[in-house]
Amino acid sequence: MEKFTMVLGLVALALIQSTPIDGARLHEGEQCFAIHAGGNRIGTARHVIERSDVDGDPYWTITATQRIDANNFEMQDVAILDGATLQPLRLDNSRNGEAYATLVYGDGMVSRTMAASPATSEEIEIDPAALDANIWGPLLSAIDLEPGMKLDLPAFHYERGETRFLIEVQGEEVVETPTGAREAWLVSIGHPDTGGVTYWIAKDDGTELGIPGERFGQTLLESCPVVE
Repeated sequence: MEKFTMVLGLVALALIQSTPIDGARLHEGEQCFAIHAGGNRIGTARHVIERSDVDGDPYWTITATQRIDANNFEMQDVAILDGATLQPLRLDNSRNGEAYATLVYGDGMVSRTMAASPATSEEIEIDPAALDANIWGPLLSAIDLEPGMKLDLPAFHYERGETRFLIEVQGEEVVETPTGAREAWLVSIGHPDTGGVTYWIAKDDGTELGIPGERFGQTLLESCPVVE
């Protein structure tokens, strides 16, 4: 049994190492996007990526905030990820400033706490290679995308549990941005149970450039609104 467990661990490690994710491709900084639906601006998305080192090991802290003005609704994810593999260590989700869900990852397990009344907490066994299902744009930025690339990666969502990331490079386009035209990959990403969206990812450095679409889309802004 011990040898069998060791083999499973080595297989899991090999799967993580063979995934074409390179956390070094991410860039520290802040980006903001106008959120559009049906041709109308309905809100703003703010993404902040910060790097830290703990005992010489690199980590990324990614804070993604979406505010929908019409509903006066704000949702925020704060994820701490391994600096090289983007394997998740922790995710905190909040709604309008109130804690909603917390995930703490480690050793093929995740501790899930849901703050809804009544609050619940449980330990769940997951694929050791699972990514956090809420981190989309930065994941694409960390992959060395190629024409026709298709990926099927394990993931975990705080509400829906185990799922998959289905990623496909569909083509390339020239995208107008606040700093000028940029060549971008057209990449779809989503989950089998919920569908997905298509992103523009810069070909030269992996920067997220927005989400094209009439029904739903995001347009990169020149700067972020002042937070009051």
